[in-house]
Amino acid sequence: LVEASLAAATRRVVEHRAGFFDLGMDTVDSRPTYEKFIVDGGRYVDAEVCGLLGPAFGRARRFVCEKFGKLALSQALIRRYESDERREHPAHFDAHAQVTVVVALNESAEYEGGYYAQPECRPRSRRWVRLERGDAFAHEFDLRHGVRVKTGSRYSLVCWFAPAEVVGTERAPWLASKDTPDALYLRASAAARDGRDSRALSEL
Repeated sequence: LVEASLAAATRRVVEHRAGFFDLGMDTVDSRPTYEKFIVDGGRYVDAEVCGLLGPAFGRARRFVCEKFGKLALSQALIRRYESDERREHPAHFDAHAQVTVVVALNESAEYEGGYYAQPECRPRSRRWVRLERGDAFAHEFDLRHGVRVKTGSRYSLVCWFAPAEVVGTERAPWLASKDTPDALYLRASAAARDGRDSRALSEL
């Protein structure tokens, strides 16, 4: 999805910019994120990095629209995993977006472990996804997934896509679009959190 040279250039930029990564608490495990949003609410918020990745965003959107329907880039961030910082991102769902695209910014030989899909609750169902620099993995909101880096350093670009009319809002109509067990769980969780009947989500 991203030329290897462009992925490498993006990594160099974020590596050498002092204080690039935010250390706020992550919503999955309440640990420092070591991530930086570069697109938020559909708007570029880091001109330098988005200037490099603009063509890649376009290719990602075309791919997503072809495979999943007409969607727009909602958010994008760059995340870092280092030995003395964050080493994993526990299994979770990206319920805030209809589709997620993860792009590797460095070679798999630079670390052990990496990105995995976990289709069942049991950790033994994990399927590790080997991504070389510039490779991408796309999935919908109801796929449980995570990251575990045992050794080395890993940098990734994460892009989230949603219908254009709800970008920048709290609306999540995709939660009512599927009836898989995990989709139903996410729908019920959202309803309980927001204090509404799960059927009402179809009207969002």
